[in-house]
Amino acid sequence: MRWSPFGVRHADMPLTPSRVWEAMQGRATPPI
Repeated sequence: MRWSPFGVRHADMPLTPSRVWEAMQGRATPPI
């Protein structure tokens, strides 16, 4: 498994700019 330089291992779709930013900052968004 490749690791992201930001430590992100999984992201739920659809990827929105805010979800990408929150993942990079280490915060998880609640699933919709």
